[in-house]
Order: sequence, then C-alpha cells, then structure tokens
Amino acid sequence: MGRTTHQPLTEKQRFMLNWIRELKSAGVTSGPNNQPLDQLGYYDLRSVVMQQRE
Repeated sequence: MGRTTHQPLTEKQRFMLNWIRELKSAGVTSGPNNQPLDQLGYYDLRSVVMQQRE
C-alpha cells in the first residue's frame, strides 16, 4: 500500500481494514490461494471474513 495521498478512507477501505484486523486477530493471515490479506479485493476479503465468522 504505497499510496501517499491523504484523502480520507472510503467506507469500503475502512471495512477492509477492520476485516483484516479481525482476521489477523483470529490468526488468519492469507486468503484464497495464499494471497496476503492486504492484496485481496473487497469481495474476496468479505467472503474470507464470512467464512471465518461461521
């Protein structure tokens, strides 16, 4: 994440950051195909979170 723009986060980005935090605290560090969480798109990340919460 090498963006240096200082725009406020979008709602989507805020969700994604919270999800990554939630997953990491649950011990999940990667998504499908061992992709790092912070490289997943919104919908991939959401599905990982939904699976984790089941």
